[in-house]
Amino acid sequence: MQATDRPAAWVHGQKVNQTIAYQFPMVSEDNILIPRTLMTKIKKPWRIADGMAIVAELQSKTSKTLEAENDWESLLLVRTRTGVDFADLMDSIRAGRLTVGQRVGVKGFHGFALKKSEADRLANVLGISLQRQIKSLPGVIAAAAFGRSIGLRDSGQFVALIDAGHTPALKVFNPRTNRLQYQLTQDNLTDFHRRFVTLTTLHEETGLHRNTLRARVAASQIAPFAPDGQSFGAVFLRVDAIKAIRRP
Repeated sequence: MQATDRPAAWVHGQKVNQTIAYQFPMVSEDNILIPRTLMTKIKKPWRIADGMAIVAELQSKTSKTLEAENDWESLLLVRTRTGVDFADLMDSIRAGRLTVGQRVGVKGFHGFALKKSEADRLANVLGISLQRQIKSLPGVIAAAAFGRSIGLRDSGQFVALIDAGHTPALKVFNPRTNRLQYQLTQDNLTDFHRRFVTLTTLHEETGLHRNTLRARVAASQIAPFAPDGQSFGAVFLRVDAIKAIRRP
C-alpha cells in the first residue's frame, strides 16, 4: 500500500504519535506511551491507537477554549517548568485537580494546556520546588556540601537531619545530576546554627582549639543529638554544648 492510499485515520494517528513520542520524548520516558517493542532499530515503536487514546482522553477532559493564555501552559512546558511528570499530570487531570484547556486553532497534543496556578499547586503537593529550572540560586549551598563544611564527613548525615524534619531546607532540581536535592538558604542556615553546633562550628565561633572543645564536650558527657536513637553524626544541641564548653 502506498502512503497516499492509507486511510486518513492512520495518517492522523501517525502524526499524533510522532508529536507525542518524538517531539515530546518525555511522554514516553514517563511511561505514558508504552512502546510495542523494545527493538532499538524500530523508528516508530509506539502504537497509533495509544497515542490517539491520549489525545482523545485529553479532549474529553477539556473544559475551556483558550483565546487568551495568560495563566495557561502546554503540558510539555508544565512538565519542564515544574518537574511534575506526565504520569502525575494525567492522574491529576483524571481526578479533576487540573483544568484542561484547548488553544483555538491548534489541533492535537500541541493544543492542550493546563492552568499554571493549578500546576504549581500540584508541584507543591508533590514536594517539587517551583525553582527546579534555576541552575543555581544566589546565596544558597547544597545540603551535602554544607554538611561537609561543618565537619560531618558523611554528608548523608546532614541530609538525614533534614529528612527527619529537624532543620529546614529547600528542595530544588539540580540540572547536572538531573535529580532533586536539598539546598540551604541563608534563613535555613540561621535556623540550623540557632539550634545546633558541631566541633567545627564551635571552633569557628569561639576560637578554641578542637582538642580543647573535644575534651570539654567529653568531660560534660553530653551526647550527640540522636532522638529516638537515630544518629546524625557529631551534631549537638547548642544549649547543651555551650554549657559544656563554658565549664572551667
